[in-house]
Order: sequence, then C-alpha cells, then structure tokens
Amino acid sequence: MAGEKFDFIIIGGGTSGCALASQLADTPSRPSVLLIESGTTNSSPSLRTPESRWTTCLTEPDLNWNDVINAQPQLHNRILPCFRGKGLGGSSAINFSNWIVGSREDFDDLAERVGDNTWRWDGKGGVKERLRRVERLHLRKDIEVGSVDEFRVLDGLSLKRHSKEGKVDMSFGDPAIPKWAEILFDAAREQGVKINGDINSGDPTGWGLCPSTYHNGSRVTAATAYLSSPPANLTILASTSVSRVLFRSDSGTKRAIGVQTSEGQDFRAAKEVILSAGAINSPKLLLLSGIGPRDLLEDFGIEVVSEVPGVGKNLKDHPMATITLLFKTTSADLVPAERATNPEYDVGTPMPSAYVSPPAILASKEFSNLPTKTQQHLRKVPLAEYGANNLPMTIPPDSVPAEAKIITIFTALQNTQSPSSVKLASSDPAEAPKIDLRILEHEYDRRVAIEGMRSLLKFVKSPALGDKVEKMLEGPKSESDEDILEHWRATAIPFFHFGGTCRMGRDGGDEEVVVDHEFKVRGVEGLRVVDLSVVPVLGCGHTSAMAYLLGELASEKIAREYGL
Repeated sequence: MAGEKFDFIIIGGGTSGCALASQLADTPSRPSVLLIESGTTNSSPSLRTPESRWTTCLTEPDLNWNDVINAQPQLHNRILPCFRGKGLGGSSAINFSNWIVGSREDFDDLAERVGDNTWRWDGKGGVKERLRRVERLHLRKDIEVGSVDEFRVLDGLSLKRHSKEGKVDMSFGDPAIPKWAEILFDAAREQGVKINGDINSGDPTGWGLCPSTYHNGSRVTAATAYLSSPPANLTILASTSVSRVLFRSDSGTKRAIGVQTSEGQDFRAAKEVILSAGAINSPKLLLLSGIGPRDLLEDFGIEVVSEVPGVGKNLKDHPMATITLLFKTTSADLVPAERATNPEYDVGTPMPSAYVSPPAILASKEFSNLPTKTQQHLRKVPLAEYGANNLPMTIPPDSVPAEAKIITIFTALQNTQSPSSVKLASSDPAEAPKIDLRILEHEYDRRVAIEGMRSLLKFVKSPALGDKVEKMLEGPKSESDEDILEHWRATAIPFFHFGGTCRMGRDGGDEEVVVDHEFKVRGVEGLRVVDLSVVPVLGCGHTSAMAYLLGELASEKIAREYGL
C-alpha cells in the first residue's frame, strides 16, 4: 500500500475528519480518499456504553492522547491534563456527549472575521440550514406535543428548527429531565431567570437542556455516524501516525504532494493533503513540515517551506471551575451518587445548562479595557456557562459518602482573551508538543471567573435550591474576589474545547492568519486544514457541533472547486 496515490489524503479521523472523509468520498465523481488515523478503529461497542459516558476520557488511555498542559502560573503552577480523543471518532468518542451549538451572534461574528457568509446563522447555505444535515434528533411524542408536565422546560423545542434526517443521532433520553435537575429549574423560575426551551435555537441564554449524542443506549461518534459503511473509494488506515507533509516546488511555489508516516512510508495525493488532526496536532504537523514562524523552525533545524507566524498561536478553550453541593437526606427526589452510572438511568440523560452574562462583568474596568470591537461583540453573547450533573467532577469520588445526594455545577469561561499557544518541544514527531493555555492570565478572564462564580453562588442560595442543601462540599470560602479567585487557582481545569491554533481569516493584512475561508494554508498549494484549529474565536457552545460543521462545509467547498 505504501507509495499508493489517492486523490485526497486526510490526516486525522476525528470529528471533522470523519465527516469530511465520508462526504468527500460520497460525491458523484467518487474520488479516492485515504483517511489516516493515529489511533485504533475504536470499533468495540463496549466503548460506547452509557455507563461510561462521563468517564471514558479517564478510563480508556488508548482512546486519549494523554498529553499534559504546561504548568500554569495563574493556577499555582499546576500541570493539567489535556484530554483529546485518539482513534476513529476522535473526541466525539470520549467527550460528555452534550450537543450545544452556540450563539447566532458568534457565528455571524465568525462570518465577518473570515469574510464568508456561509458561516452566518441565517440565510441560504447558512449554519442553521447546514445543522439540519448533521442533526438527527429523536424526540418522544409527548415531548413534541408538550402534553407532559415533566417536559415543560422543553416548551419551544420544535422539529421545524431541527432535523430528523441528519447523520448524527441525538436525543433527550428517558427521563428527559432527571428529578434532581428539576430543582435547578425551580430555582431559575424563582429568581426570574429565563427558562430556554431550546438552547440550540441560536439563542442559548438562560437555563435549558441540551440533547446528548446517545441513541438506543449507545454513544454516537463521528465514526459511527459517518463511517459505519464506508464506500469502496474511501480507504481507512488506522494505527498509523503521520510525521510530516511532503512538498515539491512548482515554478517557485511549494505544493503538498503527500505525507510520510512515522515508519517512513510515503503516500501520494493527486489533488490535496488535508490536515484534520485537531487543534493540538494540526499546528504540530504544520511546524514539523516547515510551515510556521521562521525563528521557531530554524531553532529546530526544520527547513522553512512557508513562513506563517500564526501557526500554533491563539489556542482557545473554555476553562472551568466547579462547586459541589451536598443535599439534605430528606431530598428524596435526588439520585444517589452511586446510581448515576446506572445504564437504565443515564441513557442519554441531558445536562442542565445555562448561558449567562452577569451585569457586573459588563460594568467592570476589565471589560472597558478591552478593544472597542471586542466589547461590542461580547455585549451580544453569553459570557459564562453553567452546567450541572450529579457526579463529583473535581473532587475525589471517595470523598462523597455512598448514599450522599449531590449536584456539581461548573462555571466555564466563554470568549477567553488570554494568549495561549501550541509549540514544538523538538523536531521529533513522536514527542508531544508544548501546550500552554495561560488560564486566567488576562485580567478580563479573571473578572469573568470571579463574577460568573459569584453569580452562581447567589443562584444556589435561592430557597428552591438552598433550602435543600446541607452544605457545600467544594467551593470558594466566601464571595469575595480573593476567595473566588483562589478557588479557581486551586481547582480550575480545562474544558478540553481546544481550538484556534491555525486561525482562519481574510486574505492580506494579518500575518497571523494561517488559512483562508476556503481552509487553504497560506504560502503553499494543495494543503488545507479542516478542524477546530481554524476557528479564530471560540465563542459559546460546545465544540463537537462546530467540528461536524467544519467537516461538512469543507467537503462542500472542495467538491465545488474540483467539480466532484
């Protein structure tokens, strides 16, 4: 097989890569496509059971890259985990399976930044329309007609907005609203907080429920959704790592012509090489292939193919910190902690989630110090996310008594401003890159962390919730800036929503743009990047939906260019 030529070579069988490979191979002209994945085929049904939904990233090392994030100065120099999916399906095989698309304003802002109206929420060929080709939402009949009181929080959810015809199965599970979650919605109603019947409508603000990518008791991954029956013109090569992209000079222009694996095998591309290795490995592969900041490449003795200073910069995430509430034993409606992984209970149970913009953030000096254009956008979108489950997330499970009833609620930062990066540690492809999130380094991020957590602490004191709480097992000592910030420093972790390291942007003017709106890498031909690394700003929402959208949109653009 080594030396074989394909029309397209895709590096990385993650969420975007699976969608791209499938859709590209399925075009009428049936081009030959090679999909190369470092991990396994990840085909065992035992890896997609509901009882492992919240723990797969911890318990399946073969499905995880197991990298670490550099010591974080603002977090007491803690070295943090860097969970990323490895194997077909990528992070869709190990994430929490929550489907939260995000805000229409974030998508419209993306369209403006990159100069491409296909990223606008509304309009022909826009995001809302494209999502209908991805989503296959399964609803019980009583949810659709709104006749059952249990589902009253889902009022406003309509299949007119969502699809039953897409590739990715998702559902609200049974029960759609766990009894413990009802307490949160009661607290929201009590405080006059908006109840959002459909947080995937383009407006995620308020408390609502997100569907999960589970169906018929099994996790749905990008591989199960897109590659369950691959066509003959799609070749999948698993357990194979790519060490670099190969180039030739065409009249002074470098063109990608193939890839070399870690075992020294070469594969050739007649049309294009496409990186879909994710926000950490795509910039790493570009750098190893000679595309990136000149000084960094020369430091490692790597020949410069194209000087693109932005490669590896602009790393984004949604860092989070949690509080854990221990409920009084009289709270009979809650589920005991040890039953939270009961398959009969947790088949697709949705996560209660809220997107909020505490007024104190917008009134702060840290907000006023941001560039005017950034301020204008942030006034339109949620600034923090809350999410809840009844598992201990950042405290040892054995610290919770077996019969205890708990709720853990996280606060996650949206639209972070701290300058973060991915860099090479050496020129050895086998060595993990240096990943530096710089969590809380920017003063604005610290203010969002403080005010987001303070607002949450006030929320949990509402009678509907507070009267049922015995004590807080984990959380800030007080509501002061200092105590809240110390809680973040001591406990904050990444959300593993990585993006931004091969930033997409308009042609000309900004030297840190890595790819154009067609996903093409600057300074070379025949090379694209199609994954979350191209997203210039990580807005609100969870990233799996965006990853699918990237694969779908790129396949359309490539098919149109080549008349496939």
